[in-house]
Amino acid sequence: MPETRSWLVMSRFASPVVLTTRPPPDRLARLEAEGFIEKHPHPDDQRRSIYTLTERGLGLIPVLVEMILWSAREDPDTGAEEAFVREAMHDREGLIQRLQRRP
Repeated sequence: MPETRSWLVMSRFASPVVLTTRPPPDRLARLEAEGFIEKHPHPDDQRRSIYTLTERGLGLIPVLVEMILWSAREDPDTGAEEAFVREAMHDREGLIQRLQRRP
């Protein structure tokens, strides 16, 4: 199995999450061009970038939470994390507020 290189750092609950799956570069460029994300240089590794949500991107969080909940209800093989789904079901508004808070 080929080595997977971690290349993208994003923020979730104000703590960094390293994604090891590389989305197509055109998708990131389009999200940036449409104003959903901003690209910043990684402070420790110039080969990597940090992407953060803009205000426009943060505005999509309630929609994404609803889509995750729908997926959890409709698809028994959903990739949604159980802990996230539980929190969304019990405190949806609190979760959305935490996700929309800037670090």
